[in-house]
Amino acid sequence: MKELEPDRVGVAVGVRVYPGTELARENALSGRDRGFVGGDDETTSLFFVEAGVATVIFEYLNHRTLRVRVDW
Repeated sequence: MKELEPDRVGVAVGVRVYPGTELARENALSGRDRGFVGGDDETTSLFFVEAGVATVIFEYLNHRTLRVRVDW
């Protein structure tokens, strides 16, 4: 990405959970404490982020993007 110098780069973290799937059923049973993020209503998607990844990924991405573009 550095070489291409795009105006924007998007990153999706986690796996999207679709209604009716096993992960969606697990989310309904888990009380939302097992790595599920979003999906609070019909307008937002539900994602699953493994706990070991969730604890570091956002800080890592912030660190990487700030190093790439400090002129924002």
